[in-house]
Amino acid sequence: MESSKSSQISIVYVDKNNINTGWELANREIPGEIASISAIQRVLEYNPNSVLLICRNNEIVGIWAMLMLSTIGLEELLTGKLKAINPDLHSLTPKDTAPEAIYFWAAVAPGLSAGGVLHISQFLRKSLYCQANCYSRPNTPAGKNFNIGMGFAPINCGTPGLYRYVRLANRQENTINTGTVEMRQNNA
Repeated sequence: MESSKSSQISIVYVDKNNINTGWELANREIPGEIASISAIQRVLEYNPNSVLLICRNNEIVGIWAMLMLSTIGLEELLTGKLKAINPDLHSLTPKDTAPEAIYFWAAVAPGLSAGGVLHISQFLRKSLYCQANCYSRPNTPAGKNFNIGMGFAPINCGTPGLYRYVRLANRQENTINTGTVEMRQNNA
């Protein structure tokens, strides 16, 4: 199991030994319906990089679940047709395949476990993921504040309440214009 450590916070992949604890934490902290353990296991069999646990002193204190979306999955997300509770595998990319987009399926990082978000951010900077824009549908005020604070912005599409973070590699201001720059003076 891979682990990334900074002081006492680490992230680990979900496996058969910790999936129940991670699911129970998510079920307790996330309002509304969440994916079943069997749906999570199916996603993990297809792409084991989809769910990470945040640990403090080897105790699970947070969870970060992601759907690594294929082109079809991104289209379904934007048109409101993605089956997020029980996603179809054609909506996802398998392990070691760059996703078209990353949907934050579930995130729980209360209190001091929020330090694990730094490790999640580092994980998402890997070359496999660094060009995939991130999407989230926060369903709590804290989730909305977190999204806005991290640079996510609401978008108007078929999925109500969807936020998007445009990755640095995809931002227009990163293109270099080698043409002539015209400066205008305002003569008021």
